[in-house]
Amino acid sequence: MFGPDKNKLYPNENIKTVCYIRNLPKRPNVEIGEYTYYSDNNKSPERFYDNIEHHYEFLGDKLIIGKFCAIAEGVKFIMNGANHKMDGITTYPFNVFGNGWEKVTPTIDQLPFKGDTVIGNDVWIGQNVTIMPGVKVGDGAIIATNSTVVKNVEPYTIYGGNPAKFIKKRFSDEEIELLLKLQWWNWDEEKIFNNLEKLTSKAGLDELMDKVIKEDFMNKKEIVTKENLIIVLDLLDSMEMRYWIDGGWGIDILLGQQNREHRDIDVDFDGEFTKALLDKLKEKGYEIVVDWSPSRIELYHPELGYIDIHPLIINKDGSARQADPQGGWYEFEAKWFSTAVFEGRVIPCISAEAQKLFHSGYELREVDKMDMKNLDNLISK
Repeated sequence: MFGPDKNKLYPNENIKTVCYIRNLPKRPNVEIGEYTYYSDNNKSPERFYDNIEHHYEFLGDKLIIGKFCAIAEGVKFIMNGANHKMDGITTYPFNVFGNGWEKVTPTIDQLPFKGDTVIGNDVWIGQNVTIMPGVKVGDGAIIATNSTVVKNVEPYTIYGGNPAKFIKKRFSDEEIELLLKLQWWNWDEEKIFNNLEKLTSKAGLDELMDKVIKEDFMNKKEIVTKENLIIVLDLLDSMEMRYWIDGGWGIDILLGQQNREHRDIDVDFDGEFTKALLDKLKEKGYEIVVDWSPSRIELYHPELGYIDIHPLIINKDGSARQADPQGGWYEFEAKWFSTAVFEGRVIPCISAEAQKLFHSGYELREVDKMDMKNLDNLISK
């Protein structure tokens, strides 16, 4: 025996306040992962669906909840059907009451639509939490009791309040990145059982990190060569979309030559092409390893290495913005989008001015310091 039966409604027959909600009767546009439970001490947990409000099948929005989530009583998932038309003088829904008022019934495309509500894996949602339409909660996140979540929550962070705000990260950036690659919730039952002590302790985390680094990632390609870069540029050019190389490779392109090794390729691109670009990269053999949509998505190819893509919303005046994982936006001025000649070809890239700005406000690594020195020399010429 390697744990409770994931196909039973009540994982522990002696505790009728907790059920695996995946095993409730299916409901359209609701997807629940294995081992995710709902706990309710005031009413039967089998009434979980009562907590999904304003969810109308004709709108097509989904509630998607991953594996091994812990959901406490009183949670409310507010879906897109709750939205009112907001571009008029009043938001009052006259059409609902008929008697002639139905003449101003809005079409579906006139109503605010935030998309699917997505809860990742291993998420803990406290009592009486309200999650608003279209919110994305990352793997391993914690939502504090009585919170109202109105914006996306990054993986392995703690949010709380009304509106819910970032409180802290649960682990270091390096640990979070490795945990997102580890994806323990996708292990088989026996492997989870054999690693329970590690999964539930800080010492276990440290041990798992060492093991992951040594066993699972030692064979991964950690350097993207100039030849790999050229292959990726050819792929991007074939899509006829606007893109710009950012990060370390972007700096070397500005300098006109490679000055150091690079772990990945950072690509800022027109977010309208997100699905098309992901499809193209997957067709090439890339797999997603970190998904912090809509801010960034990291993919890995066994021969070409890592690529980190950043969707932008591009404005008519040439400026753009990128979603901030903690809410809000990073603003890009139109003049930051530049080009440079590298290996005999003109390549779109982020300007030296923007690169300098992007590397401010945090402690620089030695390679970053070298990049900034090279950029200073370039700007001073």
